[in-house]
Amino acid sequence: MKAMKRSLWKAVAFTAVLLCVAGVARAQDVEPVATKGISVKAGAFFPTHGSLKNQASSVFWAAGADYHPRFRHRLLNGEVVFGAEIAWRDHGGKMVFVLPLTAKLLWTITPPDARIRVYGGLGGGIYFINTPFIGGTTQPGVKFVAGADITPRIFVELNYDYVGGFSDNLGTGVRVDGVTTYLGYRF
Repeated sequence: MKAMKRSLWKAVAFTAVLLCVAGVARAQDVEPVATKGISVKAGAFFPTHGSLKNQASSVFWAAGADYHPRFRHRLLNGEVVFGAEIAWRDHGGKMVFVLPLTAKLLWTITPPDARIRVYGGLGGGIYFINTPFIGGTTQPGVKFVAGADITPRIFVELNYDYVGGFSDNLGTGVRVDGVTTYLGYRF
């Protein structure tokens, strides 16, 4: 029992020392540029895999919203962003869409005092998909992001989505990978 209490106190003391050292180290950090809480964006989605282009078309409408929770501690020195987007098109009376729900990690590439802030990142999530020949499916996917803040509120963004493939009701292999271009506004 004594050995257990001793090791517990050692663990508490070690944790306290680590917290103090981390606090002192953070005291010299320059605070990052404040991010906005919510952003909205609109643009176009271009499928890069032939099967979706053949079934629906080569250009879809796209819209989305991102939530920046402003975490104090930055995972891998990046900014965590949660997003919901949709790319859709009416094809022959059928609604074709890709709706990803993702968590992204973004890193600022330019210095904090740069006039135009350039950023990049990656993320993952769940993609809800409806094609002309399947009622709906859910697939895992990853997202690669590159963007630039033109002003503190207006930004442009380029996303590439890499999504797991699936077969539709006709047995055709389908992938919904694609590039999305956005113009957005941060609140």
